[in-house]
Amino acid sequence: MTYLSAWRGEGISDAMLATNFPHLARSNHFRELSESFALVEQEIRSKTVIDLGCGKAELADCLPDYDYCGADLPGIIENVSKKVRPTLKYIGFDATDSDMEFISDYDVVVMNSFLSELADADVVLAKVLKNAKDYVIIHRQYVKQQSGTTEYFTYGGLTTTRYFFSREKLDEIISDNNCRQILDLTSQADMGQTITIRKDKE
Repeated sequence: MTYLSAWRGEGISDAMLATNFPHLARSNHFRELSESFALVEQEIRSKTVIDLGCGKAELADCLPDYDYCGADLPGIIENVSKKVRPTLKYIGFDATDSDMEFISDYDVVVMNSFLSELADADVVLAKVLKNAKDYVIIHRQYVKQQSGTTEYFTYGGLTTTRYFFSREKLDEIISDNNCRQILDLTSQADMGQTITIRKDKE
């Protein structure tokens, strides 16, 4: 079954701007993300981060000591990200079409409720891990017994895809791309997993 993607449709930018969810730093799932950054900060030499699927780029507020870059679909960058936080650096990209080579310059890649919105999340994750420099943090990703997709409602009640990884599939992609999982936290607020991955040096 093919599911719709609200992220490519008209109205998504207005819906994102009109929604007033709690700021990421005050959300009921920020603890897991904060713990993941506390772990990687012990080892990274510099602090560069790219936020894939950045949306309003709220992560930048949470990481004042980092050299931040947000990345999202060009329409969302222009109509949401730059309107809310115009002084930050951004890259417009399409995860399905991109080879993801641009992420290799950053110490940490963050995907906050990003892979879960893609029908081809397994393919995109493989590209991310192939090109990652050091660390990848997957935040708010549901892991089930089997991989698959379903529909759900996002900003403004728009219909989009939710992707579930199976643990087996997730582990396979991580291993195949010379990476290993170093932290796996389950959200107490039923917001999925926060999985921290490190790239093994050859």
